[in-house]
Amino acid sequence: KGGEATAPAQAATGPSRGSSDAAALPAFDVSAGAADLAGGSDVLGSSKDLPVPTCGASHSYEWIASDARCADGRNPFQGDLRAAMASRAGNVGPGASGHIIDLYEIPCPEGAKRIYVDMYDCENAAPTRAEVEIQRLMAGVVDGDHEPFIRRCREEESARASTGRVSALLKACVSAMPAALDAAGDRDGAKAWLREWCAGAEVTAEPGEDPKRFVYLDNVIESSLSLALDVDASAQAIEAKRAELLGAYAPACDVDRAAFEKWRAGGKG
Repeated sequence: KGGEATAPAQAATGPSRGSSDAAALPAFDVSAGAADLAGGSDVLGSSKDLPVPTCGASHSYEWIASDARCADGRNPFQGDLRAAMASRAGNVGPGASGHIIDLYEIPCPEGAKRIYVDMYDCENAAPTRAEVEIQRLMAGVVDGDHEPFIRRCREEESARASTGRVSALLKACVSAMPAALDAAGDRDGAKAWLREWCAGAEVTAEPGEDPKRFVYLDNVIESSLSLALDVDASAQAIEAKRAELLGAYAPACDVDRAAFEKWRAGGKG
């Protein structure tokens, strides 16, 4: 519906580079990216002239949340994007590349560690550990192996409930989990997930803006369609399946079906 999928408010941490839809996988080379990052964080990021290359603010937060390391080899944020965002100390002006460089101060046992990040270096940015895991899990879902993704989403959901942690994986789970559950034969589980996450998304919007709950429901339905149907499915089959999913999911999301369909047809605002 015009642009990137939006998750409900509980997981809103800014746009991500990759789609969270189960069939829309990132295009990067996973093995190469993981190898590049495995031993590089002690050198990359050590000064503003040798910053960590990332692509956009969200990718920067994901790198700090999952790839930054203290002297003991551990990441103090354990994937928490909000904690990573809070560690940003500001920018330190241009580096050798001419890009404005951001400074993060992460809490380590040995004291605060300063890490410099270039969020504009998209050409050299590599996937984070979190992105590697998300692609692996989503590729499994597309291939019919739903359980690993479902299990990890449940773990991230529990972590959010107990610690408030919001990870990159949880952001992917928010929209893709109903599709995975439905594809695994657990539509009741998909509707239960929707009830929880729709409750945190506004159903009303200012004139000219899209209701977040409508955007979320539309995103979930598109994810489910991509798993349920072959890529060469007819337009008639797609619309029939869309109507079936909307009939099941709109009540779970507490969304008026007629209002949603009007919005989707272009009657926004």
